[in-house]
Amino acid sequence: MIASARVAMIAMEDYFSQHELGLLSEEQFSRGVATFCNTLKELALPADRGLNCGLEKLGAVPGNP
Repeated sequence: MIASARVAMIAMEDYFSQHELGLLSEEQFSRGVATFCNTLKELALPADRGLNCGLEKLGAVPGNP
């Protein structure tokens, strides 16, 4: 379980970095965030605590300006 959470975190960091560099569209980044949140939920980790399960403060939620 811990290893899966680490892999999810590393993948999310990679998605975020690629998004910041303009290599991922908003839609691609949003899908990555959704996958990240679903993975955390499957591991019974509180994915939506402070992150809104979409990192909306970082603009990852579709429709967020």
